[in-house]
Amino acid sequence: MKITQGFILGLAALRKNKLRSLLTMLGIIIGISAVVGMVSVGGGAQRLVLAEFERIGGATLIVVYRPEHIKKDDRWVRNKSTEYLRLEDEAEIIANCPSVDKISSEISGFDLPASRGNKHKNVRMASGTPGGEYARNWFAETGRFIQKDDIENNAKVCLIGTEVKNYFFDRTDPIGKELKIANVRFNVIGIMEEKGNKMATEG
Repeated sequence: MKITQGFILGLAALRKNKLRSLLTMLGIIIGISAVVGMVSVGGGAQRLVLAEFERIGGATLIVVYRPEHIKKDDRWVRNKSTEYLRLEDEAEIIANCPSVDKISSEISGFDLPASRGNKHKNVRMASGTPGGEYARNWFAETGRFIQKDDIENNAKVCLIGTEVKNYFFDRTDPIGKELKIANVRFNVIGIMEEKGNKMATEG
């Protein structure tokens, strides 16, 4: 049987059974649409998750932290260990781990009162060391990030987020100006890129 004859017979069968043909086509269309829709939703969710990972440092970011609670004898108890990573450990890790490109110590997740003039507001704080901008893929949009000299000289400097900048400094440039945090005066050295978090970073 030639291809043309087969096509003609198939077309005749479709005309003879119009309702059955329509229902079959409808089922095929719905099935294909459902598969395409699920693949699109899955791909979109994957891109969203990867984008969130990139926002906080990417898939190559390794976080080492001390948990507040640990599991002991099948129950959770408060972690009473006195072992902490210290600043000296950063140099040792860089020297002995060639695969590590950047390293930064950080204490975050606590709120402190901040004030400037007659304005007062609690802000979320994160205390970090140089290299934190690369570790978290979060850079200063204006000014500079914390440097080694700031740590060695115990400089009272900080970086602020966009919301903190808008609240305390309005439209003025905050670089070089003071912001009191927990009754300690800090010199603003930079403004972080906007990522939807009202954070001031202490050095």
